[in-house]
Amino acid sequence: MIQGKILRITICSIFLLTLLQVALMPLVVAQIDTRREDQLLKTALEYVEKNRKGTVQVRFIDEMTGNRISDSEVQYRQTSHDFMFGSFLIYDPDKARQLGLEWSGNVELSWAEMEPTLGVYDFSRTDDTIRWLKQNERAHIFARFSGLFLDWNYIRSPRPPAYADFDHIGDSAVFARYLQLVHEFAFNVASHYRGAISAYITQWEINWPGHAVFVSGLSERPGWTIQQAVELDDVVSKAIRSADPSAIIMLGTSGPWKGPSEDDVDPFQFVELCLRAGVDVDAIAFEFYPSEGSPASFYDCVKKLGGLGKPVFIEETGYASMRPDADESWVKSWKWHVFDEHVQALWIKYTFTFAFGMREAAGISILSIRDNESTMPYHRWTDSFGLYTVNWQPKESAKMLRELMANFTTSGTARTDASGAVVIRGFAGNYTVHVSGYESVTVHVPEGITEDLTVSLVREKTSEYNDAAKAVESARLALSALRLRDLKTAEAENLTEAASAEYDLAVTSLERWELDAAQTHSACSQQLANQALQVETLYQQQQDYLKLSAVLATIGVIVAVMVVSLVRSRAAQRPRKEDALSS
Repeated sequence: MIQGKILRITICSIFLLTLLQVALMPLVVAQIDTRREDQLLKTALEYVEKNRKGTVQVRFIDEMTGNRISDSEVQYRQTSHDFMFGSFLIYDPDKARQLGLEWSGNVELSWAEMEPTLGVYDFSRTDDTIRWLKQNERAHIFARFSGLFLDWNYIRSPRPPAYADFDHIGDSAVFARYLQLVHEFAFNVASHYRGAISAYITQWEINWPGHAVFVSGLSERPGWTIQQAVELDDVVSKAIRSADPSAIIMLGTSGPWKGPSEDDVDPFQFVELCLRAGVDVDAIAFEFYPSEGSPASFYDCVKKLGGLGKPVFIEETGYASMRPDADESWVKSWKWHVFDEHVQALWIKYTFTFAFGMREAAGISILSIRDNESTMPYHRWTDSFGLYTVNWQPKESAKMLRELMANFTTSGTARTDASGAVVIRGFAGNYTVHVSGYESVTVHVPEGITEDLTVSLVREKTSEYNDAAKAVESARLALSALRLRDLKTAEAENLTEAASAEYDLAVTSLERWELDAAQTHSACSQQLANQALQVETLYQQQQDYLKLSAVLATIGVIVAVMVVSLVRSRAAQRPRKEDALSS
């Protein structure tokens, strides 16, 4: 009876809890108006399907025979995206891989730390970071320069090195030398990391020179002008382009805010100034946080910024799963100000889909995979932006992102037609393609277009092939050992030539996948090599016997001579003894 009552109470409790959860869910959602987001979501998804995918018709040819590979099963799996999905702070490369994120930030190129003394570089810290990030084999790395001007984003080393004389760049001569030093630094860094860093971002938020005064307190006055910021970015981009032409160069900007002082400009104006001045960049780096609007506002800002002529990489975005540790009135001014895991997951869904679903975007990166344990005081409001807790417990947003990336990634099976062709349609990026019986190859699917490819395939090495290859290798070793000998007989030389001919036939048969023939020719080659070795061994034994016989004969002659000599010596001594006795 007691157990029955407990069971009924438990069931009632669960039922009431479920009703309470259902009742509360509309209340939470009701506080966030997502009507415009939902409308934009449809538009974005239509764009994704139409424009983020491409088509390749691949015709497969057997590399050995030149024949088309018809009526064969094909498996294809996307391994990377042309679109840049990433995270600025990683914490765990394997977790990034599990989420489907292929771009990693975490790399600050600090001038004062990397070149503390003029001309003397220390790359060790950054080298270690890059090796750590490369644990995710699919990872591409984007890095941003810091401390070229005062940099409140890199508080560990916010000032340029002392020898650069930053405090006097108001003097044109000092600034000219300053730019030369920056060029040398950026060139040497990009040269050192050529091939290791895929994309560079110029210093962040230098369109806000007043920020160092009014927010971070690093200076008593703005340390540079907007014109100097444009010139600095021009020098940095030229240095990178000279050192690593294949690298992506992105213009560092800020969020959409104009900045705290009249000396600042918003990213839209700053981008216009830079592009008008001829600053050579491939994309614009931009950030957007909930303090700056809703996901719909995010959509509008990226559209506007991308309309200036360069695609946009959203370097930082995210949403708090707990109420931020920040001024209450400031938080209440946000368009969205409900903070839990569900709303955080909605932010991820909208911003990632919007970015992927518009022509103006080149990529998107969350601020952090995991919650922060501690950070700079004026960044405390981002501490719960992670998709995992500090203890690596996944939040609803982690599941959301995994689902999004699964939906934005293509895989499938097909079958080649009579001409050996198959059509693959999927999201732009690299694919691993495996045709039954052949080794896998990488195929790139372009974005928004159709391409025809012809790919030669190498046959897959089966166990039968491996057995034949081992037999051929054994024949090679036997022949090599024989050729190292100084052959003395014509018969052995003839057998060696025959073994070599059989080995060549074995190699040719293996290349043609005539595996039985390869085994037969290998065995014959080994047999002939062994026969040649036996002939040489027998010849050597005979030679050794003859040498021994000659030695023995010589010894016999010497012994005979010695015996004759001894006999004669004794015979000569006998008359002398007789004469001695008679006298």
